[in-house]
Amino acid sequence: MSQIPLETTDRILAATDIVALIGSYIEVKRAGPVHKALCPFHDEESPSFIISPARQHFHCFGCGKAGDALTFVREIDHLTLPEALQKLAERAGITIPKS
Repeated sequence: MSQIPLETTDRILAATDIVALIGSYIEVKRAGPVHKALCPFHDEESPSFIISPARQHFHCFGCGKAGDALTFVREIDHLTLPEALQKLAERAGITIPKS
């Protein structure tokens, strides 16, 4: 399998709005400078899943899962790194160069 250039990965992540991405999977609500939601990775009754649009990062204070858009897609859809990058690239309208 060919490697995806780091510059391409950076472009894909820069073109991905993490709040919109996660909001396409679960309901998110604005709470000041962040967004909150019920964590999609474990059962809970009150929101402990925080999404920071400024940092393009998520963190769950309940189960400890954290990361960027790429991490979220890999975890939620059970994808490999190249599969998750391809999914985000398609969503962002970016073509991954073949090497």
